[in-house]
Amino acid sequence: MSGLENWRRKEDNISIKQFIATALAEKMSALLTEEYLTERAKKGGKKKFKTALSKVKKVAPEEGDVTTAPFRGFHHITRSAGGY
Repeated sequence: MSGLENWRRKEDNISIKQFIATALAEKMSALLTEEYLTERAKKGGKKKFKTALSKVKKVAPEEGDVTTAPFRGFHHITRSAGGY
């Protein structure tokens, strides 16, 4: 018995066809999501980001919703990494 067949019998008792179809659907979903986010990122920019950020109310964070880490800015995020 192969490792896949053994796993299938132990886990969900699904067919190999169903397993492959599910894996393919998950992969396609991931690829389409990446494509969508890449296209959305192209529509943005620093100016639009700053405009949106300027509309956020300046209020103190809720208790427990703070960080002690210093803000490093966005210069360390690259467009090729899916950033701004």
